[in-house]
Amino acid sequence: MRPENLSAKTDDPLSDGMAFTLKLGRALQGQGVPAHRLEEAMREVVDTMGVEGEFFSTPTVLLVAIMAVALVTGLLISNAIVPPGKKF
Repeated sequence: MRPENLSAKTDDPLSDGMAFTLKLGRALQGQGVPAHRLEEAMREVVDTMGVEGEFFSTPTVLLVAIMAVALVTGLLISNAIVPPGKKF
């Protein structure tokens, strides 16, 4: 799934969950949420989906890797540069 298609719904709930996770991360980062809280919120989302995820956040960069190993649906790696205070 390409980052610019985050609002597109699919028939795959896992893809929708991944898109939601990215959108959540961008929104939290844009509002200035501290990195440790942003990363924890995203971990909770992927844990709920039953997939593995790794996250790294700085004030203007968000790195995301979501692995759906058990479901063999693939790997989503995304990065976003978010200007501070940008609203989504």
